[in-house]
Amino acid sequence: MVNVIIRALICFVALSSATLIAQTSSTEPLTKNEVGLVIGATETPSVGLLRGGNVNLNSSLNLGAEYDRQLIGKRITLLVGIDFLASPVDVKVSYPPSDVIPQYASLFLAPH
Repeated sequence: MVNVIIRALICFVALSSATLIAQTSSTEPLTKNEVGLVIGATETPSVGLLRGGNVNLNSSLNLGAEYDRQLIGKRITLLVGIDFLASPVDVKVSYPPSDVIPQYASLFLAPH
């Protein structure tokens, strides 16, 4: 029962894609820096094995932070930034074969 509630909560969070944005203070009316916090879920598809068969991976909670900086422009803006996303809880493998690691962690660092 508790597992069903946790799974429903993760699905709700993943679908709502809750994002909190806090902007740094500035003397200009438009801020040039943005910091965001992200919570969500990762759904990883099954992975095929060379010898045949599949490995099914469960969903996982992800937490992240993003930073964006406005470089130029008032009418047309150029933003650059970086995203950091990590899974605080290891992703579990459903019914792993004996030669497959039963869990893994994910960590992403992506410029944009």
